Amino acid sequence: LPWALPPPPLGSRLFYSLWTSTCIARSTPTADESMPVIRFAKPRGIDFHYLLSMLEGPRMSRANTIVCPGGKMALAMQLIFTPMIWRIIENARNARSHD
Repeated sequence: LPWALPPPPLGSRLFYSLWTSTCIARSTPTADESMPVIRFAKPRGIDFHYLLSMLEGPRMSRANTIVCPGGKMALAMQLIFTPMIWRIIENARNARSHD
């Protein structure tokens, strides 16, 4: 009766074997079954109201974190990274013009 035995120690191979055999995902979730969490380490300058209005079905779980449907992840990345890339390009142009 394996359920009557004491549990194996946490670091043992038996524990790892039992844990992985019960926690293996049998199929990869689709984008619609996923909920990406987007956390901003330094949220200064991020327009959260704009992001929430442009994405369909997002929510803010914390003051600096957005949870959006997986199918909207590409759009979310585009909305977040495009202003950052434009800022980097503008800073590079300004730095070249001052040299």
